[in-house]
Amino acid sequence: MKLHKGLELSALDSNWKGWAVKKGYLTNERGVVLTPEQILTGFALIEIGSKNDRNIQREIIRIARLLKTLIK
Repeated sequence: MKLHKGLELSALDSNWKGWAVKKGYLTNERGVVLTPEQILTGFALIEIGSKNDRNIQREIIRIARLLKTLIK
């Protein structure tokens, strides 16, 4: 039940200040909500990390943001 109300992660480590688990998702104080899939995708992109991949990543993010505005 505590997870559904929001578990503050700063209790685990001060590096997690402002982060919480709410309804099964990782959220920060600015309201950014991350799913497990988004976290794993971000980690994979960072691990790949070549210059070409970073350019592709920027383009994917740009297109995703454009699509998000169209969906609203």
